[in-house]
Amino acid sequence: MMEAQVFNNNAIYVYFLSCIVIFSYQHFTKRQKVSLIYATTIAMELISQYSWKLTAVMLFLSMFILEEYLSDDKVISREVIDKLVSDNIDNIMYEFTNAVLDRDYEKISKMYNDFKIENVGYDYLIGSLGNALRGALVIKMLYNQGNSNSEIAKFIGKKEFYIKKMIERLYNYTVDDLCILIDKLGIIDREYKSGKSNIDMLELYLLGK
Repeated sequence: MMEAQVFNNNAIYVYFLSCIVIFSYQHFTKRQKVSLIYATTIAMELISQYSWKLTAVMLFLSMFILEEYLSDDKVISREVIDKLVSDNIDNIMYEFTNAVLDRDYEKISKMYNDFKIENVGYDYLIGSLGNALRGALVIKMLYNQGNSNSEIAKFIGKKEFYIKKMIERLYNYTVDDLCILIDKLGIIDREYKSGKSNIDMLELYLLGK
């Protein structure tokens, strides 16, 4: 017996709204509509833990991209859906990391509160931010060694525009500054996993306290 899919109420609402939108597109063939409904169902399984606002944004972004796959008669697989959803989440974390590096405390506070409301995991936030800061450290070190933007982009597998913007963002940071940020985040991670801290050390860290 197949296990029933379990979605929260917000996810169910967005799911059926999406189905209505799909079936209202007259230029879709029956096969395309069925494929989109199938893809939408998989997407909901992956992202239904988030609030309806974030769910809707990621889902509709994915749907527009999926339409391109359908128009070219490409096969929609589980891997395609995973990539589309994770790309959208990565964009949100990229924006969050930028706010941290820019010391934009108002934006940090707003995004962090949204993450808490949407039940984004503490481990996920620490891990994602840690990875982003380590990536920034690598870029800074390579730049200090005299590597060009294109060389750095090729080395770490990022677009040259991304490297250019990150170098600008890291202008006021030294390698030691970034190492300190990474070390502090590691301490918070260990304290959290050991259960020794009863305060939100990550929030204090993000707000520069």
